[in-house]
Amino acid sequence: MGKLIITPLAGGILTAFHDGGRLCQLDWNKMDEEPRCGDIYRAKISSVNRNIQAAFAGLGGQNGYLQLGENDKIKTGDELTLQVSKEAVKTKLPVMTRQLSFPGKYLVFLPGGRGLHLSHKLEQNAVPEQLTKALLALSENCGIILRTNAAQAEPEEILREAGRLQKLTEEITVRAAHSVCPARLYRDDEPWLASLRDRNAAEIEEILTDDKVLYEKAEGWLRMRQPEDLKKLRFYADQQLSLNALYSLEKALEKALEKRVWLKSGGYLVIEPTEAMTVIDVNTGKNEGHKSFEETIFQTNLEAAEEIAVQLCLRGISGSIIIDFINMREEEHRKMLLERLESCVRTDPVHTEVLDMTKLGLVEMTREKRTAPLARKLAAAGL
Repeated sequence: MGKLIITPLAGGILTAFHDGGRLCQLDWNKMDEEPRCGDIYRAKISSVNRNIQAAFAGLGGQNGYLQLGENDKIKTGDELTLQVSKEAVKTKLPVMTRQLSFPGKYLVFLPGGRGLHLSHKLEQNAVPEQLTKALLALSENCGIILRTNAAQAEPEEILREAGRLQKLTEEITVRAAHSVCPARLYRDDEPWLASLRDRNAAEIEEILTDDKVLYEKAEGWLRMRQPEDLKKLRFYADQQLSLNALYSLEKALEKALEKRVWLKSGGYLVIEPTEAMTVIDVNTGKNEGHKSFEETIFQTNLEAAEEIAVQLCLRGISGSIIIDFINMREEEHRKMLLERLESCVRTDPVHTEVLDMTKLGLVEMTREKRTAPLARKLAAAGL
């Protein structure tokens, strides 16, 4: 179990997860980012481009991008209820969707969906039969995804959250019917609060902050939304040693932007983000090894797989990822390496999938996109 650290830094709020003696995840967000992922707007379509099957919706101050299907009849002037699915990045507009979703700690409520679905990490037998029946009845009129956290919750807590999210959906529907475009109908939780909601509760031993305003806001949010986690919240009051200094947070941010990551054996990774994908190259470096050359390569690759899983989470890397492992002759070694990589990414709170390995040692992975990578957020803020 680890510590979730929340502290103001460089004009924004940094959240960091510390576990096993090291920082495993970093996220930095500007205060009052607008619009942010999860926000819901009543928006008017300002233009439609059939050549790229896209529409542009006025959000008030800027446009949002909406991808259209082949049979969409949307036209200029239409008023729609849209949710931000991806935040604006550099010159790219925020991406909008008509498929609304409301994430809670235990489930995701999908007003436009149907049926009950389980998180890929949640076992069917982890859900009590009575709870399944109650959620199935509710899901006749909406979609429900049961999250991993549900495994540690009482059925009453899950049903209470389902009721809250259903009520929220109804309130937004009423607001949409009486709003004048453009209007923001719903403001999602700030990213640092979302980290309290989204991370597996069983992994968090303590929630630490050294800022009074953040502490009071977290206390109020937890009391209302997750009272069972209130006991984990602690105000860090040491005036001699800040959280920043105690956990070397600024230094960790700097290292998370470096291309080269050294492994304990002397090997190293080169992490190169591009517009289309992230490429990771594995090198033996100073690792001369004490065994055969083939065994040295195998051990370096195994160590690299473990570090890559950490770096993806630490840097918030998402989308397509290509890993160029050092070429191995033994088929058994390649199989064991893939198994190690799959095992390492299994604990990632973000859905990550490892695909096959080519004979040259190239592995393709995908990691679900939620927000921009850490490096891109810092660059956009001029840091």
